[in-house]
Amino acid sequence: PELDEMLWDYDPADRLCGATIDTGPTSASPSVDPFDIVYFGTDAGYLVAVSNGIPLWCLNLNSPVVGSPVLIIDSVENDTQALIVGTRDGRVVAVGGDSEVRWQIQTGGAVDGAISFDGFTLYAPASDGRLYAFTQRGTQAFPPATLGTIAHPFAPAPNILQQIIAIGGL
Repeated sequence: PELDEMLWDYDPADRLCGATIDTGPTSASPSVDPFDIVYFGTDAGYLVAVSNGIPLWCLNLNSPVVGSPVLIIDSVENDTQALIVGTRDGRVVAVGGDSEVRWQIQTGGAVDGAISFDGFTLYAPASDGRLYAFTQRGTQAFPPATLGTIAHPFAPAPNILQQIIAIGGL
């Protein structure tokens, strides 16, 4: 397509998850898997999967999903993809490509920022000033590191890289 052509767009008024469900606006960039399926969270608490503008599924997580979903390939589970999202009520949730929740962990604060994945460990900053680390299976990789107050979910605490390295990450 030409650069100025739009393939499809997302409008919360389209009610992707059914005629009675308003998924709400999205605040973060989507994630796209190798099969061109687009995944995004919404301020109304939905995780949505769309292919070529057609909704595949919507999962209500009952709390705003503000950060971009992290797409990982779980080699232990026959290369099944999983999406990892944070929620405003403080959960880190792993969802399979089939929209089934695989696991969820409660943190001490809202997970509004970006979750990172280094191939082994998931790192989730929370509004309680801690950095949480989990394996792909949802077990704690190491105790939460105290980073201090995270003033804005998209602006990590100073020296976050040194603190991650100091507690065993990267």
